[in-house]
Amino acid sequence: AKEGLIQDNVNTLLEDRDGNLWIGTYNGATKYDGKSFSHFIDGQGLGGRNVQSIIEDKTGTVWFGVYEGGVSKYDGKSFTHFTTKEGLSSNWVWTVLEDKKGHFWFGTADRGVFMYKAFDGDTGFVHYTEKNAKNSKNISSILEDKNGNLWFGTGGGGVIYYDPTADMGKFEDHHSAHSGFTHLTKEDGLINDFV
Repeated sequence: AKEGLIQDNVNTLLEDRDGNLWIGTYNGATKYDGKSFSHFIDGQGLGGRNVQSIIEDKTGTVWFGVYEGGVSKYDGKSFTHFTTKEGLSSNWVWTVLEDKKGHFWFGTADRGVFMYKAFDGDTGFVHYTEKNAKNSKNISSILEDKNGNLWFGTGGGGVIYYDPTADMGKFEDHHSAHSGFTHLTKEDGLINDFV
């Protein structure tokens, strides 16, 4: 912290399109522009303190996955927050990803994965539950491969592979089991189920 960081325990890093370095810590986020540090903390922009994930979307908006604080997005001027009040089933967000189609995916520590759609005038959250893949409540990482498939790393449940083309037209019905999920564990050859 003596060098200008808000806190020394760093969880995540992002370099944005303007060359700014964003640093997520247990006590908030710091933006470093190469000359000075700006701090973003709970109550002064961010929806919580423990920043676990930072991404920049296609429009230049910066998104923060905040453990116990949901998701915050920053457009360069103001913050917008997504918590259980706005439709998330959990405020314990580990990871955030924007896919190639512009959907946002949030991995939580206790309620699985959510997809946020914000296109064609239709916005809202879709919750993918344990019906889709057992032991999928703790989503620690999300990756989109070159074919648009999603891979979810879990805390004890292995890897979940999701083919969104097998799920077309089912996003509205978030209470039913979605197709397109494949669950891989140690039994399938993984070295560990904690990914």
